[in-house]
Amino acid sequence: MDKKSLEQFSVKEISSKLLKIQSFLNKKYVELEDYIHGVIIALISRSNMIALGPPGTAKSAVIRDLVKIIDFSDADSTPYFWFQLGEDIHPNNVFGAPDLEYYKKTSITKRNIKGFLPDSLIVYGAEFYRINEQIANSGLITIMNEGEFKNGTETIKTNIRLFMADTNFFPKSYHKLDEDDDFDRKLQAIHDRFLIRIKVEGVQDFDNQVKMILMDDEMSSNVSLSIREIIYIQEYLNQIKMPIFIAEQMVRIANKLREHHNIFISPRRLKNARNVVKAHALFQGRENVELIDLLPLKYVFWENEEDIPYVEDAVDEALHVVERDEKEFRNILDSILGGLTRNLKDNDLEKRADSYFEAIKDLDILLERIQNQYPDFDRYEGIKDMVEIIKKRKMDLYEQYIGL
Repeated sequence: MDKKSLEQFSVKEISSKLLKIQSFLNKKYVELEDYIHGVIIALISRSNMIALGPPGTAKSAVIRDLVKIIDFSDADSTPYFWFQLGEDIHPNNVFGAPDLEYYKKTSITKRNIKGFLPDSLIVYGAEFYRINEQIANSGLITIMNEGEFKNGTETIKTNIRLFMADTNFFPKSYHKLDEDDDFDRKLQAIHDRFLIRIKVEGVQDFDNQVKMILMDDEMSSNVSLSIREIIYIQEYLNQIKMPIFIAEQMVRIANKLREHHNIFISPRRLKNARNVVKAHALFQGRENVELIDLLPLKYVFWENEEDIPYVEDAVDEALHVVERDEKEFRNILDSILGGLTRNLKDNDLEKRADSYFEAIKDLDILLERIQNQYPDFDRYEGIKDMVEIIKKRKMDLYEQYIGL
């Protein structure tokens, strides 16, 4: 995309369209809010996503509707490629058939990729972990991780904008792999390339089941989102700066999950998780990352189903860290001032002066702690107010100290 075409788009307009698309999909597919949210975040962040759940839960239907909404008229690549994995699926069905004339001349396999996965913009792999070794060994990991496909003597840069998959089981977890589980290790390597993982269940609520039965299957969206707009917002993601405080919260969440619940989070996963955090900000029409943008980490940091509640709790705790810190800072302030009040009951002037001095020093220590924890504290209203209160109390104490 050239510079001129980039300038015609607005992040706020694109995010507004995406919010409308999310609303439409949520209306059409009940009890799939997390899945649909994950799809949008995956689309913005250009992250690979896999859904865990039984068949018949509308996972691929959501993607088909998303594809219908997207305008591919400016695209040279294949808009959408769907494939189903299984023991009998040959690489030719996924990556394209070999060019036989080229092979006869060179003895090198070069595939005709037009209309197949390496040429596609949106990819969906059904029953993904029924993948066979032939498919796994044909460059799939490189496509998912590097966006590249070795075709003959050439390395092609793919233009995949969303790689989606579904499965009703996950491969063996990292901690349960045996030394001789070569294929399971390969599956685990592929599994780690799915940054976003979401569990999908059937419709549970009675009223929603009735709503599903009565739903108009032909319901369509009046929103149009071009593939160029998608590419624009994906590329714009790199311009979003992440505050140190947010990065620290990400590391704290990951460390807690590793240490307390033995959940494996690879360094690559932790680093790439920043993209979903930034994507959430863009999805909300913002170019500044806030605490609430940690929310989609609940899709990123779990490995097995039993991990999900621990991850959700850890993310929820991080989302409320400012409120807890504000309360803690206020309690420390109250403790400092309360201690000073008790000490001032002593009539000894020198002891009263020492009490003021110690209280002022403690307030300085508290201010330093807050500013270290929140270098950009003015972005957090409660913390900003607390800093101003502490500074004012410190000035009041200093004037009283001078007046002794």
